[in-house]
Amino acid sequence: MRGIPPRVRVGIVGGGASGTLVAIRLLRDTSHPIDLTVFEPRERLGEGIAYSTDDPHHLLNVPARGMSAFVEDPDDFRRWAGAEAPAFVPRARYADYLRSLLGEAVAAAPVGSVCTHVRERITDLGYAPSPWVVTEQGHSWTLDHLVLATGNGSPAVPEPLLAAGLPASRIVPDPWRAGALDVIAEGDRLLLVGSGLTAVDVAVGLAARVRGVRFEMLSRRGLVPASHDDPWQPGSETPGWDTAATSPRDVLRYLRASGEGWRQALDGLRPMTAELWQAWDDRTKEAFQRHLMRYWDVHRHRMAPSVAVAFDRLVRAGYVRRHTASLEFANDAAAGIRVRLGRRSRGRWAPADGHRGDRDQRRRPRCPGRGRPMVRGNQVRRLRMHECDHVSSRRGAGLRSRLARQVRHAIGPVQPRGQHAVAGLAA
Repeated sequence: MRGIPPRVRVGIVGGGASGTLVAIRLLRDTSHPIDLTVFEPRERLGEGIAYSTDDPHHLLNVPARGMSAFVEDPDDFRRWAGAEAPAFVPRARYADYLRSLLGEAVAAAPVGSVCTHVRERITDLGYAPSPWVVTEQGHSWTLDHLVLATGNGSPAVPEPLLAAGLPASRIVPDPWRAGALDVIAEGDRLLLVGSGLTAVDVAVGLAARVRGVRFEMLSRRGLVPASHDDPWQPGSETPGWDTAATSPRDVLRYLRASGEGWRQALDGLRPMTAELWQAWDDRTKEAFQRHLMRYWDVHRHRMAPSVAVAFDRLVRAGYVRRHTASLEFANDAAAGIRVRLGRRSRGRWAPADGHRGDRDQRRRPRCPGRGRPMVRGNQVRRLRMHECDHVSSRRGAGLRSRLARQVRHAIGPVQPRGQHAVAGLAA
């Protein structure tokens, strides 16, 4: 970054946490003027989906000590927030923190540097003769460098709900949209499609402000996130593994051998997680996603202790009922939404019986955990890549790029040279 030429033009596609952090580092670390453009349709930078909530019951799922923007200063966020190291701070505060850092970085950047927030979605981009982007409004930019920081996009509505043609008042496709849950009334009964951190936050947040709401929580595996230790304990020392020779089985054996200390062992793997993933071949990644990903998610992305207590209280009181099932059918009825659930049997989906059969629900928020594919973005409508040597179409493992104007998906068949719609980047 310190070798950036004068007035280098850098574009960042995505202005959530990742895109904002990139902008902060560029502005802080360059010794030359920089012309920085962040393409993000949201009104404010630093939020994305994760930190857009203003509900104080929605807490970070990592303690303050682990949320610093600077690896060289792990206590920066804790000091800024005035929190103790093991505290779990409301998520909205983290967006405030990032915007504060960005403002400081802009003010301290070399004379002539600018940071512009463009509230438009990117539809086209290319790399020849230099990087360029086009927005859905038809505006174009030519750049020297382009960063894709699209993050996770809005959740997709399940096919049975699309087929049912439900009125907008019956379904909440994005629970993080401002005012999306205001339609929930006292005594309503909701079906939460998904059982990850989003579903937990929706249940805990709504139960705290709307009286008598009941939740039917549906997921194919019936897993909910584990809880952090209370009190929180820092992670173990990162193992000195040769990542090229470390398999998922090795990781699993290591965590199992940690016994009651599995949380600390898992947190100790954080610095090397990306390196491990990149070292695995396509078959290993596919096997991990198929057999282990969901179990990894619920142990790696844990609830704050106070959230876990509140959620457990709702379950014990009967306000939350969990169902291990699939959603097979839905239609609009006078009393609410009538749904038919299915259960998994010997690797196949079969019609469910008992309480997993037809149900009536008033509303239905869509609450996925870490959806697949992992490379997608709210700010991208239909992203096409030009002048790229390779673009893959198989979903689920991210986007791998090379400086030689090559774009590769981590797994999947190579597509012909030219103009492509990249799976996972289309909203």
